[in-house]
Amino acid sequence: MAVASAARNLIVVGQGAAGLAAALAATEAARVQGRPINVTIADKAPEDEAGGNTRWSPSNMRMASTDRVEPSFVHDMLAASNFQGDESYFARLAKEAPATVKWLASHGIEFIQPTYYLAKGPPRIQPAGGGPVLIKELTRATKQAGVVFLYSCVAREIANKNDRITGLVVEQNGMRQTLAADAIVLAC
Repeated sequence: MAVASAARNLIVVGQGAAGLAAALAATEAARVQGRPINVTIADKAPEDEAGGNTRWSPSNMRMASTDRVEPSFVHDMLAASNFQGDESYFARLAKEAPATVKWLASHGIEFIQPTYYLAKGPPRIQPAGGGPVLIKELTRATKQAGVVFLYSCVAREIANKNDRITGLVVEQNGMRQTLAADAIVLAC
């Protein structure tokens, strides 16, 4: 997030959990650092359908509790990737997960241990209400943070000059325009 938090104009493409978290985290980091930032989320869905795949997901996380990742997580992720995955990536993901859950909880998201239909599987937590609640609460917090939302807005191409990002070409309501950007997060 270092590049995004240093940007003056950040565009996030996609309003699922990843896009909302990126926009909100960048806004919060800029505020803490005393840096001005303009953050825009562009989503191709209309407002009432926004939320990406997260809005259909229970959003289970492989965690034994909100402060502890399930012990076999790293090994299981390596096994799932035929031991081709990046172990340091999985280890960092496991290390950062409790802080991420704490951050999400600070934005009004409650976590539960669901009754899981695969009772013999590893423990999991999920937001109470699943993905739809995750989208609802992150959208609320992100809007309160001053992020601008563009709905029915299709990202067409990244504009650049001298190998530097200058903006995002979008199409909305049949009209094309270029939104200024120093950085773009593709979360779609």
